[in-house]
Amino acid sequence: MAIIQEPPTSAPHAAASPQEFSESRALQLKAHRLIPGGAHTYSKGDDQYPERAPAFIVRGQGCHVWDVDGNEFIEYGMGLRAVTLGHAFPPVVEAAHRQMQLGSNFTRPA
Repeated sequence: MAIIQEPPTSAPHAAASPQEFSESRALQLKAHRLIPGGAHTYSKGDDQYPERAPAFIVRGQGCHVWDVDGNEFIEYGMGLRAVTLGHAFPPVVEAAHRQMQLGSNFTRPA
C-alpha cells in the first residue's frame, strides 16, 4: 500500500485560500483498502502525482477542475490531452446531450 503523505504546512508562495485535503485523504485510504495501488491504473496512482495534486476530481469546466474538498486547480493535462476544448465545452455537451436523447448502445447498427 502506498503511503499517503500529508500536504506541506506551508506553500512556497501564498495561495488565494488555504487548500483543504481531508476528504481526499479519507477517499485515498478507502481506495487503497479496496483497489491495489489505490487506482484502476498505475498511471493514476498517488505516487504518479505531486503531493498537492487533486486526488479525486469531481468536476471540470474549461481548463479548471475541482476536487472533493472544493479546491480548484488548472488541469494542464486535460484528460491526457483528449479534452482539447476544455472540460464541459458547451457546444460538445449540447451535441452529446442531443445524441443521448436518441438512445445509445442499440442491439443493431445505428
